[in-house]
Amino acid sequence: MAAIRWKLRETLKRLDINPYALARAMGDQRKAVTLYRLASPSKTPSRIDLGTLSEIITALRRVTGEPVTIADLLEVVEEPDLDKRQDEPPAWQSLVGLLDDSAFPADSVSRIEQDLGESLEQEMRDSLAGKR
Repeated sequence: MAAIRWKLRETLKRLDINPYALARAMGDQRKAVTLYRLASPSKTPSRIDLGTLSEIITALRRVTGEPVTIADLLEVVEEPDLDKRQDEPPAWQSLVGLLDDSAFPADSVSRIEQDLGESLEQEMRDSLAGKR
């Protein structure tokens, strides 16, 4: 399955321009907040207005003189096929202390339940005693 990857951050870095300068080039400094959000690595947009995309491309072309295209901002990437991941070890084995023993998850679940139970009991006692 294919996914769309947003590349504004990489393109701004490659062209040596920041979101604020791009917003000024777009003629509206108030758009800087939107552009910072769009360029943020932790806030990848799930959708974008085509008018905004066009404004970004036009402003980047004007500021840099480069032939910026939609491919500089968006990329189609293939997501890994789930069938190919069957050869990988179960995810729980990558956890600290669970690397070698395939029977260990059942033991860890009971230990977690016991620890959680003890923790909840202590928290309830503290709460009833007015400590929390």
